[in-house]
Amino acid sequence: TGNITTQATMLAREKIEELKNLPRSSLNTADGNDIVGIYEREWLTNPVPGSSTAWQLIITVKWPPRRGEERQVVLQSISRGNGT
Repeated sequence: TGNITTQATMLAREKIEELKNLPRSSLNTADGNDIVGIYEREWLTNPVPGSSTAWQLIITVKWPPRRGEERQVVLQSISRGNGT
């Protein structure tokens, strides 16, 4: 399961980098989801309270259990878009 968790983390990091490189004006409509292999990936972008330029990025990657409950990795970051 360590490799599965590593892959899920890499998928989340990949989406963070993709979102950070969007133009700032696109971040307010960038929410979405997709399926990559066994993984279900969802991303949300929220304005940071008190900031007119910063966005919170939340990426959740879930995968089916081998035993027990569904597993997930959640990564968060802050971005101003345009690669920052």
